[in-house]
Amino acid sequence: MRVCKVAIESIGPSLLDLVPVFREILEKSRLLLMVCSEFEQLPEALRKLPTEGLYLTIPDNYIRSDAEFREFIKANLEKLNMKALLLKEYKKLE
Repeated sequence: MRVCKVAIESIGPSLLDLVPVFREILEKSRLLLMVCSEFEQLPEALRKLPTEGLYLTIPDNYIRSDAEFREFIKANLEKLNMKALLLKEYKKLE
């Protein structure tokens, strides 16, 4: 199955504005959504999207610790019975 990779940036349409497009993509392929901006809209967008084939990448400037990561999952994904894979990116330690 194909994968469509989309990065949400501050210069483009909002995350919520793109929900209908993401729904169309998920009907035909997997979606890797990189949330580089508008993280605050993510919980609402997740409630509007099918979870099958949805993968997320969230930079560590939004989720800074393992505790925050677990809290995000508890607050947003468990309620939705989400099967998506949530990847947390870590900054390299210098």
